[in-house]
Amino acid sequence: DFKARYKSLKSCKHGFNILVILHQEELILLNQKICNLKNCIKLFMILYAQHMMGMNKFKKRINKHNKRDKG
Repeated sequence: DFKARYKSLKSCKHGFNILVILHQEELILLNQKICNLKNCIKLFMILYAQHMMGMNKFKKRINKHNKRDKG
C-alpha cells in the first residue's frame, strides 16, 4: 500500500533527505530543510521509485560528500 509506505518514509528524515537529493540531482547537506515538493504525492511516488532503485548508489555519493565536508 503506497500510503503506508509514504507514511513510514515520511517519518524517516534520512529517507526524505535522500529523496531531496534525488529530486535536485545534486548533493546537498543531509540536514537541509525538506522542500515543499514533498507535499506533491505524484512527485513523491516518482522520487520513491528512484530512491528504491538508486539508494545504494546515492549512499556512496552521500558518504563521499560527507567526507569532503569534514575537510
